[in-house]
Amino acid sequence: MVESLEHHTDLGPYLNRIVTALKPAYDAAKASGVPDHESVDATTREQTVLTVQELEADPRLTPLISGGRLLIQGAYYSVDTGKVTWQ
Repeated sequence: MVESLEHHTDLGPYLNRIVTALKPAYDAAKASGVPDHESVDATTREQTVLTVQELEADPRLTPLISGGRLLIQGAYYSVDTGKVTWQ
């Protein structure tokens, strides 16, 4: 998906929706100055942060969060190392 963003490749209507959804995370990753070879990892991590922010802002979830009944926390699983990093 990141390669599609970098090269403006059309992946068809279904995958293009995913690419479009990932664009804010990709843009944030690129703005942070990560090297090109780390753009997939950085985009994935940024997407995790953005997803947590969206969930925390959801009006159906905010009462549970503010009441201490729900905690939303992002995690990154590395396929290469098998480690989970909490964000």
